[in-house]
Amino acid sequence: MAPSTRPRALIHALAGLLALSLPLAALADEAPRVLRSTFTTSITDREPADQIDTVTGDLRRVYYFLEVAGLSGRELTVQWEHEGEPVAEVQLPVDASPWRTWSSKRLSPEVKGLWRVVVSVDDQVLSAEELVQSEQLPRWPQ
Repeated sequence: MAPSTRPRALIHALAGLLALSLPLAALADEAPRVLRSTFTTSITDREPADQIDTVTGDLRRVYYFLEVAGLSGRELTVQWEHEGEPVAEVQLPVDASPWRTWSSKRLSPEVKGLWRVVVSVDDQVLSAEELVQSEQLPRWPQ
């Protein structure tokens, strides 16, 4: 009588299921974190067009781009501060991990100084970055 291959097939099937479930378990326990963040002048195809740390001249809107992980199903709180004073706050839902999102702020040319964006979830700060809004740069004769 030949030995049965049924137990071996069952072992292979169970090993395959276990191998597939390990990455899912790792994602479920993924620590909340910011993968990328930057100030930018615009968003194109869910990506920042550039990276800026100073605003001068006629730019009227600035964006704060974020890519986060480990936050699926939660909400980010994005707080905009000017010279240390909160001026705007927005809640951004996170639907997957990783997840790209952004917040924007309309700028007034009369308001100069230091802008700061603080990103948190459940009162835990994940990121804080600063942007300077300064006078328009002088044009040099050509």
